[in-house]
Amino acid sequence: MKWLFYILLVANLGMFIWLFPQQDGVASRGSSPADVGQLRLVDESAGDANGATQDAPPEILPLPPVTEAGASGTPEPSQPAESPQLPAVAEADEPALAEETPPPEPPEPPSEPICASVGAFSKRSQAELLSVRLLAQGVKTEIASEATNEQAGFWVLIPPQPDRETAIKIAKQLEAAGVDDIWRFTSGKLAHAISLGLFRDQERAQARRDKIAAMGFEPEVQPRYREKTSYWLNFQYTEESPLTEDRWQELSEENPQLELNESPCQ
Repeated sequence: MKWLFYILLVANLGMFIWLFPQQDGVASRGSSPADVGQLRLVDESAGDANGATQDAPPEILPLPPVTEAGASGTPEPSQPAESPQLPAVAEADEPALAEETPPPEPPEPPSEPICASVGAFSKRSQAELLSVRLLAQGVKTEIASEATNEQAGFWVLIPPQPDRETAIKIAKQLEAAGVDDIWRFTSGKLAHAISLGLFRDQERAQARRDKIAAMGFEPEVQPRYREKTSYWLNFQYTEESPLTEDRWQELSEENPQLELNESPCQ
């Protein structure tokens, strides 16, 4: 059994020594890239053509540069490497000029109230009637009264005397001269004066005065005043007067003596 093992070992070593050079040559030929295809050495081609043996060592030719094949299997020409592109920098637009916004207009100041007064009415009922008309338009009014001295004619009289006895004596003398329409004041500012008549017309009053003076007396002509109460209607408004031009004309036709006074309220 041992001899059989040694015989097999020697046989294997002999086979290894004989086959090793051939496997090395095959491996050197089979190490070409798969994409190039099967290469044949020049000596092999010549030897096959001339029937010569392959005892001479093979000459290895330089291989062409290997390029990547396209989809069709043919190599694509090499392209120069593209330079890396820098990201494009957007040109900065010129800053747009901001539109100038006009400043807000200041609010209009509120209208100042106007104080108005209509008058003078000789009767309170007339002022009350206009007050009701304006109240229907939403205008509140106030009625104010005013006392004034109104000239009611002309007095022809003997001026006030120092005392009552003197006034009675002069009155008797006038009666004796035939002067009628005599009246003696007993109180007030004209106390102890003697009235010789009240006239609306100044000329008539002056004629009476001249006639009494011709009898030796000293009469005078004085204006006669009396206290008169008049009424005014007061109200306020801010924008448009409630008494429009048409309404004021209508009111003036009813009461020609009326006046309209307007002024900013204080």
